[in-house]
Amino acid sequence: NDVEDTPEPHVPTQIPTVSSTAFTASVSGTIDGVTYDELNSGQRGILYNEGTDGAQTYFDSWLKGNNNPGCSQVGRIKLNPGGNLEVTLTQLKPETTYTYCLYYQSRDGVTRLLGAQGTFTTRAFGCTLETAEARSVGFYKAYIPGSVKAETKDLELCTVGIVLSPDAAEPTLADDHKKANPIAEDGTFDISLNELRCGTEYRFRTYLQVEH
Repeated sequence: NDVEDTPEPHVPTQIPTVSSTAFTASVSGTIDGVTYDELNSGQRGILYNEGTDGAQTYFDSWLKGNNNPGCSQVGRIKLNPGGNLEVTLTQLKPETTYTYCLYYQSRDGVTRLLGAQGTFTTRAFGCTLETAEARSVGFYKAYIPGSVKAETKDLELCTVGIVLSPDAAEPTLADDHKKANPIAEDGTFDISLNELRCGTEYRFRTYLQVEH
């Protein structure tokens, strides 16, 4: 009797490369055994999970047909010529390890494959907020320049603001808020204050808000 050959299991070997900041991670890689045309016509994405325990269970669940396996995922990720996949993960936690793998599903839904599994750890979030001396530009206006030192991708998530208190009182979060103008690529910013009281001494406190 003829014996049918059992197909060998798909064993991915090429682990994608990752470049991470405190809140983001850029993943770039391929999935072994999947052509550009297959990736282009099918579904492609990434699965990822916080920590190293339990990730394999979620990934295996997806492989068995579960579209909501319980871990985080991003679909329709960028496909470059040659079959290289790229995606940037956002809203991550600083100083946290994640486990991830790329995935492919054929257009007819029959074939599902996972790329090689890898891990990465986001960096600690560190920044320096500096402001120069406030400059009066008129009877009712003032200008406060400053700068934020942080990694470029983290800098894009930062917003600078100010709380302002008249009569030299210590400013608190209950006082008037004013957001700075958008932070430039080099980290510099400025805050324009209008409609101030003439002849009034103000105290202010700047703050940094990270939206992720």
